[in-house]
Amino acid sequence: MTTIASYNIFHEAYAERHDVGRPYGTPIRWEDRQPHILFTISLVKPPILLLQEADVTRLPGIIKEDQKLIFAQHKGKFDGLAIIIDTKKFNLLKTKTHYGENDLATLIVQLQDRTTGKIIRVANVHLEGGMNRDPGNKQLSSALDRIEELEKDSPSDGVIVAGVFSEDAQGPRSSALTAAGFTPNDPEEPPYDPDDSIPVKIDHMFMRLKGAYSMVRSGAFQCLKISDHHFVYAQLSCCPQETPRNLPLDPKAKQCSIS
Repeated sequence: MTTIASYNIFHEAYAERHDVGRPYGTPIRWEDRQPHILFTISLVKPPILLLQEADVTRLPGIIKEDQKLIFAQHKGKFDGLAIIIDTKKFNLLKTKTHYGENDLATLIVQLQDRTTGKIIRVANVHLEGGMNRDPGNKQLSSALDRIEELEKDSPSDGVIVAGVFSEDAQGPRSSALTAAGFTPNDPEEPPYDPDDSIPVKIDHMFMRLKGAYSMVRSGAFQCLKISDHHFVYAQLSCCPQETPRNLPLDPKAKQCSIS
């Protein structure tokens, strides 16, 4: 049993640049948010953790003993993508950073489960948003092409694509992944009401699993003291007799409260 999680931890430089102040009550200062980030991660304890809007100078405060950091900086940006793996559970086989025409990175790793020997490929994305959807759509298409090239050269037992898709679960980017054989971690997720007080969920996880892996539990929740994004996770099993680990949060919860 293993858990994969993805979280945009919010780089305050973007808030300051756009003069949006404190979005959804999120404290801007990293020093205010870091304890809450660590607490949130501890609720799920994922052996594979994907982060977006990450600042490489701050990540040492998040990484623990027996964890390995892989980082890719977006070209010309404040931030980048990070993948943190538990080296007690996974061996890092290969790493690839792929850049789209918009100079945004896709960070791709291939991992081997130290217990079962099964191989999984994980891709971390932050797709460009905005009114013009074409750059982000091309970014996803290019990333998927690169993933397929890597899979042809070195096949995996499962492929995960997760991160910020900059649209809800019913958008064309989700459709592109479905057409490529991927399944969302929450296939029954409804479109989000733009009038809802909770920000639209644009963070998703898609998986293409072979017989070696199956998804047994998934969910998403939000901690507004950290970020205006959602913490997304999925538990995967490669053995039918495995029992899902109880997680402390309702998988359907849209918020989590941290005192």
